[in-house]
Parts: sequence; C-alpha cells; structure tokens
Amino acid sequence: MVRQRAIERLRQQRAEQRAQQTLFPSTSERKVTQGPLLPHEQRREDAHQREQAKRRQESEKWARKRQYPEEAREELKRQKEQEKEKEMRDRDKKRKRDIARGWREFDAITAREARYIRHVREPHFVENVDITMQHIIFRIGSS
Repeated sequence: MVRQRAIERLRQQRAEQRAQQTLFPSTSERKVTQGPLLPHEQRREDAHQREQAKRRQESEKWARKRQYPEEAREELKRQKEQEKEKEMRDRDKKRKRDIARGWREFDAITAREARYIRHVREPHFVENVDITMQHIIFRIGSS
C-alpha cells in the first residue's frame, strides 16, 4: 500500500516534469540547460538567426510596398540612381587606374565609353561613333 502510493507519487512527479519540458526549447533555454554551444552549432544558430532577420525584413518591405506603393516606387528610383552613380564612379576609377599604369592615353576615350556615357546621360540618344578627345578638340578648333 505504502509502496503503491510512493510509485504513484513518483509517476505523478515524472508526468509533471514531462509537461514542463517543451518539445522545441528556445535557444536561450538550450544554452542554459546544455551550456555553451559547440562552434558548428553556433554557426548553425547564427545562420538561422540571420535567415529569420532577412525574412522579417523582406516581409516588412513587402508590406510597406503594398501599403505605400508611391513611396516604394520613389525608393526604387533612388536605388537605381545610386547604382548608376556607383557604376560611373567605378568606371572612372578604372579609367584613372589604367591611365596611371600607362595602359591608356590620358586624352583618349574609347567608342564604348562614349556610347556608355551618352547612354547614361542621354538614354534616348545612342550612336555608334568612334571618338577621341583629340578629334573633338580638332573639330571644334577647325570649325
């Protein structure tokens, strides 16, 4: 009789303990119970948190775009302008680097660059021309 009560009490305690345990403990609980994570576990945990943050950001962006479409359009326009400016700066840096290395004459501008510059500054006007700065100066001077 006493033994049965003790066994019953023990079963009840174990059932309560099982009820308290969660199937998928959060990271903070896991760290407390298991101690510090191993390096590969930490990397996996960090990757998971980054993925969650990225998804949250994308969903917020989507909601903002759906709620305020004109602001989203303006933001996209600004982003494209920034990309275009960055590309122009990169091209200019590359050109200066080439000039410094002696791969290109300072005054020369290739046809591809002329087309690109025209296309960026005047998108409606693109022409196939082979121009150098010397030709431009010569034409201006002779006319």
